[in-house]
Amino acid sequence: MYCYKCGREIDDTSVKCPYCGEAQVVHQTQTNSESDKFNIMSLIGFGLAIASVVIHVSFLTSIAALIVSIVGLMDCNKKKERGKIFAILGIVFSVLSLLFFLFIFSQIFGVYHDFLNPIMDEVLQGEIY
Repeated sequence: MYCYKCGREIDDTSVKCPYCGEAQVVHQTQTNSESDKFNIMSLIGFGLAIASVVIHVSFLTSIAALIVSIVGLMDCNKKKERGKIFAILGIVFSVLSLLFFLFIFSQIFGVYHDFLNPIMDEVLQGEIY
């Protein structure tokens, strides 16, 4: 590197120029430490959850997204990696997708009607609040 004041070549680790005595700004290169890495499992879980919510791929995709996101969250905590928010969002979106699939399944097979219809009748008649 070169001195900022006199322009002479100096050692890269110099804090002061040996020729003119001017203080030098030392630029440190950033290394890829553990805290700079993203957890791949949390990103994959988030991607699966988004695919499951947006395109309603399948019930199994929602379950896979939930499992992978939980594993990603545990890995983020264990390895001190980044991506915890993606794992949490993956869990939230996969649970929402699972609830959607369960609602559709119950509508198709009449589980909702048989189970909740008597309860809803009582609520509408004012017997249960």
